[in-house]
Amino acid sequence: MMESKLSFSNPRKVDILLATYNGERYLAEQIESLLKQTHPDIHLLIRDDASIDNTPLIIESFLSKFPDRITFFQARERQGVKANFSQLMQASTSSYLMFSDQDDVWKPNKVEKSLSCMIAMENKYGELPLLVHSDLTVVDESLNLLDPSFWHYTYLKSPHSSSLNKLLTQNVVTGCTIMINRLMNELARPIPHEAFMHDWWLALIASAFGQIGVIHEATLYYRQHSTNTLGAQKFFNFCNIKKKLHKWRQADEKKFQQAFIFFHRYQQLLSLSQQKILKDFLMLAHLSWMERKKTIYRHGFFKQGWVRNLADFFLG
Repeated sequence: MMESKLSFSNPRKVDILLATYNGERYLAEQIESLLKQTHPDIHLLIRDDASIDNTPLIIESFLSKFPDRITFFQARERQGVKANFSQLMQASTSSYLMFSDQDDVWKPNKVEKSLSCMIAMENKYGELPLLVHSDLTVVDESLNLLDPSFWHYTYLKSPHSSSLNKLLTQNVVTGCTIMINRLMNELARPIPHEAFMHDWWLALIASAFGQIGVIHEATLYYRQHSTNTLGAQKFFNFCNIKKKLHKWRQADEKKFQQAFIFFHRYQQLLSLSQQKILKDFLMLAHLSWMERKKTIYRHGFFKQGWVRNLADFFLG
């Protein structure tokens, strides 16, 4: 099902991609925050991933009120969040795209600030795939403050770190803060099944072939609740240690799968030095403990924070 028509418009138009699934509890509040953005030329592309709650009805109620500002796609069967966003990227016709979760609340000037940073980057770098991201304010289910900075909350010391060797190891870009330009959209899609998540995939592409810009302030309220797909968790939390140890090697496997598909899709575009970095990263899974450590140090395959790196040292 699709309502409203897509068309190319002025170069300052921003498409906001909203992927939904069983999001009835917080969805209306989020859509309201998107429609109240100070930037005047936005369009919401919403794709529901076969929800079984009232999510489609909530979307249709907004669509009836704002038919010129919303396009709604209804999936017949669930495909997952990565495929959901990938389909929305394919549907977008705008020069700029932003990614929205269904349970956050955007600050009114989020689009305006992101676009301002993007335009400054375009003026500096020219025709390149570009990505902009920002910090987030972490809140609970009722929007009560947990931490004014997601980066502080999750011990991300250098969110501006955008080198390929670092991003292969750890993602520092949060999807719901991202704006990309059309060149990034065309290069990144479709998002493969092997990608860890859409934001990590986009960050890798921007690092390898374009530029990443950072807004050093929070542009949205990042809601923490029991049904988050990937929520903010304090890394150094003793209550989480057992879970994290259990997931550590699973995450490593996913990172290697992501790097493998990234290398083979973009091999012809990668520089020789980038190819070397990726090949050596992929070899980590097959090296002895000592050779693995040597390769990590040689290429700087480090995460942010001594706790993460110490855990990698003993577990990897």
